[in-house]
Amino acid sequence: MNKPSQQKQLVWTEHLKSQRESGLSLQTYCEQHSLKPSQFWYWKRKLQGGVSDHSASSSHSNQSRFVAAKVVEASVTQGLTVTLPNGISLSGINEHNHGLIKHLLGTLT
Repeated sequence: MNKPSQQKQLVWTEHLKSQRESGLSLQTYCEQHSLKPSQFWYWKRKLQGGVSDHSASSSHSNQSRFVAAKVVEASVTQGLTVTLPNGISLSGINEHNHGLIKHLLGTLT
């Protein structure tokens, strides 16, 4: 690691420690020290091992951060059907519309 990188690492290590000990939110700490939150997060990940230098990450650079996902079709239920003695039928009743059905039944009976 060259000298400027070592100096940056030391400065950001101190900022990380200072922010943690201050009890301030990251946003407030950054505002008080004229820092960009995105830079703070970058150095936090870098110094905690989440972001590695380009030269050190050559063996990991081809690894994808995507994971496989399986798409499952949702089953569609028909819901409940209520048929009144006068022949009126209300169908498709489910947990999303039971309030409306209750109102309709109150009006129809």
